[in-house]
Amino acid sequence: MPSELEIVKKLFAIQVAGNGIPEKDYALLTEQERKLLARGTASGEGAGYFLLPAARKKLTVVMTGGVFDLLHAGHVFTLTEAAKLGNFLFVVVATDETAKKSKGKLLHPLEYRLYVVKSLKPVDLAMGGLARKEELLERAKPDVVVFGYDQNPKIVQTGNAKIVKLELDKAPGILKSSKIISSLGY
Repeated sequence: MPSELEIVKKLFAIQVAGNGIPEKDYALLTEQERKLLARGTASGEGAGYFLLPAARKKLTVVMTGGVFDLLHAGHVFTLTEAAKLGNFLFVVVATDETAKKSKGKLLHPLEYRLYVVKSLKPVDLAMGGLARKEELLERAKPDVVVFGYDQNPKIVQTGNAKIVKLELDKAPGILKSSKIISSLGY
């Protein structure tokens, strides 16, 4: 039988992915799961069901993001360290359009990059970015927003979230996708 924390994590993932748990999914939940939800009132916005505040308080949601085109040790380091800052890691994978603006060409489309990131042990939820970047922040209301050692923290509306920039005690240039790709002549 799953623990209450595991149940809350599952419900939170469904809630964030769908901007509320739709009626059709709510109907499939157990009585124990339904007791942790309220219709549209817990978050104050959106349709469907949301975690009650007492259930949401059981989570320390950590949010981070990136392109994740060529997965390497720097990505694993970032995700592992980010996961240590809470008990729910939400990763936003850049859309193809956004990634091309920042990186130029891509090796892999969003669906591939999402599949890889979702399969990593520290990740509880991974989603592709949305046209309005702030929407996922509004849905998740993270407690911590993490920027990788090679990312520039951008000014974002994070509510009361703590912003953390990870530091790497090794030479950061070695663990960059661009360095790996250029060494291959791509």
